Amino acid sequence: MRLFTGRRRSPPQTHNVPSDLSAYVQYPFLSEKAYLLWIIASAALLFVAAPQALKADQRIAQEQVAALYARQDWFGLRASLTASSPALYRAAVAAAFLRPEAEQLLSEIINASPNSTEARDAYRWLSHLFVETGQYRKLASNMQKHVRSFPQDEEALTNQKALGPLLEMPDQITVTAEPSSVAHDGGLFIPVRINDREAHFFVDTGGGFSATSQSEATRLGLRFAKASGTANTSTSQKAAYRLAVASELIIGGFRLHDVTFAVFPDEGEPWRDLARGRRGLIGLPVQIALGRMRWSKQGTFSFGANTGDSKLVEPNLAMVDDRPGVLVGIQGREVLFSLDTGAVNTDIYAEFGRAFPDIVSRAKKTRTEVRGTGGAETHDAVEVPDLAVLLGGTRATLRSASMLMTQINSARFVGNLGCDILEQHGLFIVDFASMRVEINEPEVKHMETLR
Repeated sequence: MRLFTGRRRSPPQTHNVPSDLSAYVQYPFLSEKAYLLWIIASAALLFVAAPQALKADQRIAQEQVAALYARQDWFGLRASLTASSPALYRAAVAAAFLRPEAEQLLSEIINASPNSTEARDAYRWLSHLFVETGQYRKLASNMQKHVRSFPQDEEALTNQKALGPLLEMPDQITVTAEPSSVAHDGGLFIPVRINDREAHFFVDTGGGFSATSQSEATRLGLRFAKASGTANTSTSQKAAYRLAVASELIIGGFRLHDVTFAVFPDEGEPWRDLARGRRGLIGLPVQIALGRMRWSKQGTFSFGANTGDSKLVEPNLAMVDDRPGVLVGIQGREVLFSLDTGAVNTDIYAEFGRAFPDIVSRAKKTRTEVRGTGGAETHDAVEVPDLAVLLGGTRATLRSASMLMTQINSARFVGNLGCDILEQHGLFIVDFASMRVEINEPEVKHMETLR
């Protein structure tokens, strides 16, 4: 580090360097002893100032990383992790990217210091992890310990009440997991077998859990629980549901037990418009168990380990507020969209307008309809011109999108990415093992492991 920023005086040039130090330096105002003392003092200042500057830089870096954690910017935090990063940050990132070691890392934090603020946060991330993976018995136990250890934690008490119905459900179990392919019908409906009965359900990354209609649940022999509740939908509305369990669910070479389904009235959307045997969706806990999903317009939907594709690169997918969030490049910036295979079209929200005011300023006002399980609703919007986007290294075009003037999803998302983008090149991959989304065959690259 440079301690002196001004021009420094240079010793005179000489060809015959005398052995006497004072003769070499030729500072008339310093004796040899005084000059030696000055050298010693300067060196001492250097040794004191450098560590202090280093500590200041480290403090700034720590504050920046803490801000990333507070904002739950999992991509930024992941990129900032070092060997000396707090264990909580490393564990939270592991949970956001669905790493297999996440549960153990979070549990170790709780066990090491049960009454610390780090333990409180670890309980929270464990709850999110268990919701996303359908481990509801573990969720119930974790939330009980959380509120017992932190009885004044209002957020925990609120979440425990909101998640109440799920706390009575069993843990989803993967019995067999064999990579396989099934045929689709041109869209996202795939054949499934539930309790030894056939059905065709659609794969919906926007579904926090699997769902079906009342009549379909009865036909498939689902076991109804006493619990009921209300669920958020892709609109601002909530939808009432009952809970039921499929003793067995088979998709290709995957066999799962104790899969929880939300059961909705037959007259609600989208069930009333679907034929018998098609009134259901496969939600996130099952998809995460499937790992890697590859859809092709050629008519196949593949699951499980990589079936011949190259290894994928750094993650562009993370769990954000219990939803899959994917990074999308727009005008040289990366912004976060929720990933929703249940949406035909991509929607953008008010946060998009704040991120890209120049785009929105040229847009024309309109009204647009948004549909979801809770029904349909109309919002004020603006028509955004065709927009080039970059997803997983592949270019696509967002055509004639409407930006809602309200934010009906988490404020962490600028929009909801649908099948108009995902299917644009005739193939997409959603990989919950590598946390990567592609809309084309990935190039030969080595996947960077989580640091």
